[in-house]
Amino acid sequence: MADTHLPDYYEQVRETRWRIFDQESATDDISADRQLRTAILSVLYTSRRNDPDRPGMGVVHLEQILGCPEEHMTFHLWYLRENGWVQRLDNGMLAVTASGVDRVMELGGPMRHGVQLLKPGEKAVPPDLQYKSA
Repeated sequence: MADTHLPDYYEQVRETRWRIFDQESATDDISADRQLRTAILSVLYTSRRNDPDRPGMGVVHLEQILGCPEEHMTFHLWYLRENGWVQRLDNGMLAVTASGVDRVMELGGPMRHGVQLLKPGEKAVPPDLQYKSA
């Protein structure tokens, strides 16, 4: 007896694989990625500014503050470290570097407390517009 659901499954897999070529979702993903990197930098900036003698923050604490699991931040933390904006301290904590502070300022300063990265279905606002006061 043949499984009639099999063609549906293969169609779903094909659509999922081809999603990477969907430009609208790619743009949304890029915007969300940019927002997450900005949020990580902002939190680490605020941590260093509030306590320059102990500027580090653990990944678990960062997860809790941002409401984002480590698996979603791994790529972004790598990117921020490779650009010299974030460093891992000797104690294993993450901290913003001087270059990272400069980057936060280039982006208009740290994100304000309570600003959501994205609401469901919302398009991301370009970083050069999100920090201007109304």
